[in-house]
Amino acid sequence: MKFLIKIIIIPLLFFISVSYSQDKKTITLELNARNLPFGLVEYFPKDKPVIGLALSGGGARALSQVGVLQALDEAGIETNVIVGTSMGSIVGGLYASGFTIDE
Repeated sequence: MKFLIKIIIIPLLFFISVSYSQDKKTITLELNARNLPFGLVEYFPKDKPVIGLALSGGGARALSQVGVLQALDEAGIETNVIVGTSMGSIVGGLYASGFTIDE
């Protein structure tokens, strides 16, 4: 009797799981458009957070800020706004102008 139940239940569970495994879902995003130079347009999700960095002054702190910028780069986190005071403004300005962490 137990063997007969296993023979009936196992294929039944298999066919039920296979029938639900091929569902398709369509994801739509609400996009904002931003005009770029030369007639280009960049589209980005409306829910994308704005990330800003506030860099403080001081030579020793500037070294630690370079490490934080490197960690953000490695994690793939893009910053939208960079502000700074004293040495932090120099580090932020160089980073914003396109210099890499190694440069």
